[in-house]
Amino acid sequence: MGTSLHPPSAAALARRAGLSVSRLSRLFKSETGVELAAAVRTARLRHAAEMLVLSTRSVKQIADAVGFRSTSHFIARFRREFGTTPRQYRRKAARP
Repeated sequence: MGTSLHPPSAAALARRAGLSVSRLSRLFKSETGVELAAAVRTARLRHAAEMLVLSTRSVKQIADAVGFRSTSHFIARFRREFGTTPRQYRRKAARP
């Protein structure tokens, strides 16, 4: 898994759609009821969870790969999303 495989940012999605980030965010929210930034963050965290289970990369490497600039911020967001730290998530997944 290369580092370019993480879900695209809101800015990248807006560029692809030919819209400003704010316009895309408003459209996304009006259509889905979900904030675009929250949807992007959730996709990044779910991808990270998959990487934790399927790879031997370190938590820092995974945080970098899914686009988090800070490992501590990644861990805090991961815990908020999944109720556990990335390391604990990996250990649970490894159990038979």
